[in-house]
Amino acid sequence: MEELNDLFALVGFPRRDENKLALALRNTHTIFWIRAMRKSRWAKAGQLLGFARATSDGVYNAVIWDVAVLPSWQGSGLGRGVLERTAASLVEDGISNITLFAEANVVELYEKLYFREDVSGTGMTFRV
Repeated sequence: MEELNDLFALVGFPRRDENKLALALRNTHTIFWIRAMRKSRWAKAGQLLGFARATSDGVYNAVIWDVAVLPSWQGSGLGRGVLERTAASLVEDGISNITLFAEANVVELYEKLYFREDVSGTGMTFRV
């Protein structure tokens, strides 16, 4: 959990309580971890380079969360790849309504991958 929290912090996401984060991951439908296969001048072997997850009812709806790529690897295609694989995995499971929440600075990336803003105003968020 510490390694994932470190990645989150590097991309500007808040650090999360490790017990709650572990529970969230156990309740996740689809998870992709991107790790360096071998040591290079850009990464250590096994280093976490990217991450994405999706929650779902397993039938109709899914939400993609926590798409994160190590800043030194942003622009390399890892974000696109992990998002494409996450969406493809959900579609393979028969899930047709896939949504995500995006930081303003990455909306353009998601639009290139066929996600669209909900301009109808039907998307809403309840926060405590």
